[in-house]
Amino acid sequence: MRSSILRPLLALACLFIGWAHSMDLDDIDLQDIKASKVLKMIPAGKPGSCADEPMDQILQDAATLAKNAVEAIETLLEGYKIENTDENVKILNMAYISFGVKYDMYDDCNDPELDPKKPMPLVITEGRRRLQTVTYNFQGLLGKLISGKRRLKMECGDEDLRKVTTLGDLGLRPKEKTIKAYQAEMDPIKKTTDADVVGYYLSKYFSPQVKPGVYDMSTVVLAPWDKPKTFAMDNPCQRIGGFYSEDAYLMMICRRKFRLKSLKQAIKDQAHITERSNLYRALDEEETPSSVFLHEAMHWINPKIDDVFFRPEGYKQEVGAYGSYLCRLLAFDKRRVEDTVINADSYKMFAKGVTLNKIDWYPRGYERNTGM
Repeated sequence: MRSSILRPLLALACLFIGWAHSMDLDDIDLQDIKASKVLKMIPAGKPGSCADEPMDQILQDAATLAKNAVEAIETLLEGYKIENTDENVKILNMAYISFGVKYDMYDDCNDPELDPKKPMPLVITEGRRRLQTVTYNFQGLLGKLISGKRRLKMECGDEDLRKVTTLGDLGLRPKEKTIKAYQAEMDPIKKTTDADVVGYYLSKYFSPQVKPGVYDMSTVVLAPWDKPKTFAMDNPCQRIGGFYSEDAYLMMICRRKFRLKSLKQAIKDQAHITERSNLYRALDEEETPSSVFLHEAMHWINPKIDDVFFRPEGYKQEVGAYGSYLCRLLAFDKRRVEDTVINADSYKMFAKGVTLNKIDWYPRGYERNTGM
């Protein structure tokens, strides 16, 4: 979850963001990724500390998810024709339900390079450029995890966060003025009102000392939800799993998300999933701390990646594209399919799907794929 409201038409701009040059995945040693190099964390024993959590393993597993995603997409983009294998069909189906990528049979029967003994090759008919954008962003995450440049502030749990709503909460005057009202005065173009968000959260450890008469947005963490009824509570982890604040350059993941199964266990558990299962629910249930981190990290590596809100056909109001089912609806929506490349959960779903590659998460095949 990201602490900002979706701006329109970001998908085109997203094409130019990310790790825009190729990366040799074979040269990446995931064991070299260390939390101490990537994250700025609260010391052990203090509220919000990650000292008791396996952060090295979580970051390495997140890198594994991103690496698997890049390798899968590179398989699809190596050439115009794609070998018609079960593994490639699984990847194409994940690309379809995640990013609206469509494919079909290669139809040039006169091609002398075709082997009549093999199935006809497959070709991508729509969404190739979206896959390129997705690759750049996954590579961007790998680059951040490897380089460790400008370490990310990291909190485990919301114990360190304190809700602040007025200037008085920040030690400023006039004490009764709300932070949102102050913002509206400082930046009238945004037309910020008290109805925009319900509150802000101050990190007691990471926030710098607020000087009298000075208000700096980087001192607070924006409320990670733009729906007041949903986020009107003192403890964010009552309702969300984590968030990233671009203003504060801070990520928070709730404690309960660290109690999920490991990526290694999720890979093992996929043996119990069949195509007769509820595949929406099954993919969501294979949640891991690393996939939660990956979702928030997509906001971190590219400020254009948000949590997309849209109104699917038949719905009376907008919903967030969270979870397998709603991510699929976003990918199937012709009006909003381009927004899949700026939706963090679409990245998480694709990375999980190609990592848990024993399952075809959309088993109906290309004939349904091309018809949507």
